[in-house]
Amino acid sequence: MSEMPAAPALSEAVEESKKQMLLRYAKHGAALTAMGTGRVISRTLWWGWWGGVLGATVFTGLWMLGLLTFPWPDYQTPITVVLAVLYVGGGVAAWGYAGMWRGAGRFVIALGVDNGWVVSLLSAIFDKMVGMLRASQRVDAAMDKSEVWLGDLPLERWEALLSSAVAAVLGETTEGSTRIMRWIRRFVLKQIQRLLLTIVRKEIADGHGGGVSMARVREVGFERAAKEFKKAIQGLMNKQLLLMTAIYLGIGTLIPILAWAIPQFTTAA
Repeated sequence: MSEMPAAPALSEAVEESKKQMLLRYAKHGAALTAMGTGRVISRTLWWGWWGGVLGATVFTGLWMLGLLTFPWPDYQTPITVVLAVLYVGGGVAAWGYAGMWRGAGRFVIALGVDNGWVVSLLSAIFDKMVGMLRASQRVDAAMDKSEVWLGDLPLERWEALLSSAVAAVLGETTEGSTRIMRWIRRFVLKQIQRLLLTIVRKEIADGHGGGVSMARVREVGFERAAKEFKKAIQGLMNKQLLLMTAIYLGIGTLIPILAWAIPQFTTAA
């Protein structure tokens, strides 16, 4: 009489294989997280340093022009020291903060473009959309995959399909990923969704309001995705830098205005 296969042994082998796979994912995620942390820290320090240089330059220029002189001669020296610290420290804080986000942006670009996240997630989104279309149109037995891809889909249908597909991809398991990697994955998916909607709207506008096929959007998406994703992240990084610079310079100009206004009010009183 032949012996039955040892099912528990097979189950243990499968479980061990799964553990090894999760361990590899965890190691890879930890390595990527370490790389991202390094980029964020280095960019924060780099831009913080130049923010300090900016602050020192602004303070020196205002001081040499006599725009930081207050009508309290006995306290002018400590006031000047405090203002020097505020201008330099403010520059370090403002540009260091912008640098932190620039480091994060460089890391996201590295993951999205260099590590292929944009392409793989874009492919996953299209696969989900095809599955959803086929499931919703099973009543038509004659419809095959090619007809789905060549379908003339209106904007409203595209928006609903994209939202559902992105939600489905987001809901897929990410075992072994760190919290920051899951957050970045979610961010990349949202950027891809925004990019695809932009492509769809342009294609529909160019077609004078008609629908657009998934085949066409897929073709344009894979052609432009990495480049447009990188451009979008760089745009966000530059906006953050400009915002921090504007806030710093805006606050910095208030002090010379106060130095000028206080004697005017004192004299008027």
